[in-house]
Amino acid sequence: MNVNALSKPIFRSRGITLVEILLVISLLVILLSFAMPTVGNATARAELKATLENVQYSVTAARNVARMTESSVAMNIESSPAEDIQKITFSRPPESRVTQGGAQGGVPELGLQEYRLPAGIRLVSDHERFVFDPRGLVDEAGRIMLVSAADESISSALDVE
Repeated sequence: MNVNALSKPIFRSRGITLVEILLVISLLVILLSFAMPTVGNATARAELKATLENVQYSVTAARNVARMTESSVAMNIESSPAEDIQKITFSRPPESRVTQGGAQGGVPELGLQEYRLPAGIRLVSDHERFVFDPRGLVDEAGRIMLVSAADESISSALDVE
């Protein structure tokens, strides 16, 4: 057995150099720069999906209220460009506001609340108003498009038939 081989000092690391720290940080920054757009798109897609579900619910609710009350219900798409707000409201169309006496009467409460779209979502539609008859059928079919303001390639469509 060689005694000199055992007596050689073993090289020990005394810490991390500044160059090594900067290298690790720069690699992390590069990796995060690739991940950030993916996270942003995932957030926009989730918000768009939630908004699409709310618009679908609005269409279904208007259709059901028209059936239950046996009178027409209008689903209105309102835009306020000055405030950058879009909302869906509900009303009775003018032709269905006639009471049994034949005079214009008060509009019975529909029980439907307006829906304000989130700021990052734009709604584009064929019509500004969809009217559902007492059977729940829409008078004129159309399409509602939801588009993400952050990334216009992220969109969804809903056919109102």
